[in-house]
Amino acid sequence: MSWAYDVSKAIIGLIVPPTRSEPGKLYLYRIRVTLVACAAFLGLMATWPLATGMMPTIFEGFARTSSVENVYDKLTRNIDQLKHRINALQDADDSHWANQAADSLLQLDQQRCALPAGGARQLYDQLIQDRLREYQRITGTSYPLPDCRAL
Repeated sequence: MSWAYDVSKAIIGLIVPPTRSEPGKLYLYRIRVTLVACAAFLGLMATWPLATGMMPTIFEGFARTSSVENVYDKLTRNIDQLKHRINALQDADDSHWANQAADSLLQLDQQRCALPAGGARQLYDQLIQDRLREYQRITGTSYPLPDCRAL
């Protein structure tokens, strides 16, 4: 722990300007500050060509166009595969619900045909119309309801 204190004290001693007005020490301090500023500027300027790959013998850079395009192509292929899978699942789900709606329509129509004309039959007519709209929304086609005489 003592060595860390000594090192930090030495670094701070190099950073803090001298309190005495001796021209030699003040001149050395200004030289140190100038060298640190120049080194920081040159280091910053060296990162641009390194990061962009202008010096491939030293460092190839962070973002090469070909590698970015490869990643983009790979992600595009993966997204297309996922879209295809989602569409297949939606088609299967729509098919399931279309079959459910068709079965429900047939049952409701059979029950409606068994009823005498009146209020209950109108209720079934409303339910059948709702199911017909649902079936058409799912499949995009209308459901051909059989006539009561055919049932």
